[in-house]
Amino acid sequence: MDRLPLEIFEQITSYLWREKEDTRDGPTPVRVQPALANLACVSAQYQQLVEQQTFNYIHLRSTELEAFEKIFQQKSRRQTCLKTLDFHVMLPKYGQSQWARYVGSLVELTDG
Repeated sequence: MDRLPLEIFEQITSYLWREKEDTRDGPTPVRVQPALANLACVSAQYQQLVEQQTFNYIHLRSTELEAFEKIFQQKSRRQTCLKTLDFHVMLPKYGQSQWARYVGSLVELTDG
């Protein structure tokens, strides 16, 4: 498999990408590659090419920072692949009483 020219492999992998709705943070189209990741197991050359495409764009939530650090800290090659990082800060949810206190403090500020 390593004898295939790089251009042919790149053409093959371009057909494995598809658009998917990512509903974690709202409706956002995200490129996903379920079949592409499987090709990384074929050979070291394929792994490098797959990582170039896979790590080109990352959609990251603040709750995933630890995993992101582990993945990118191990291989500097992956760091050079990253072109776009879509980062979303995830805040803790307010309970009803916390929300009421927050709104109450805003009312006091505007009335005072």
